[in-house]
Amino acid sequence: FCKILEEPLRQHDYLCSDHLTIADIAMTPLMRQLHRCDTQLLATFNTPLLIKWLLRITETPSFRHIMQKQIYWQPDHTPILINFDNQE
Repeated sequence: FCKILEEPLRQHDYLCSDHLTIADIAMTPLMRQLHRCDTQLLATFNTPLLIKWLLRITETPSFRHIMQKQIYWQPDHTPILINFDNQE
């Protein structure tokens, strides 16, 4: 599977084009988990462009911001209210 993902990266910066698409967003969690769990296994696939792609995405400020650990809400915390009817 990693070899399949490596192929388009020979021609593009991202999986489907030269800019980030939903394909990249969808594949990042899977590849990030593989990279975090078994870096040595991923290295045996000989997919340097895939690793470069993964690091390009996961090292962005946006990705790091999204992945920050949050405090789990507890019943004694102030409620978090979201108004989905407000279009602002």
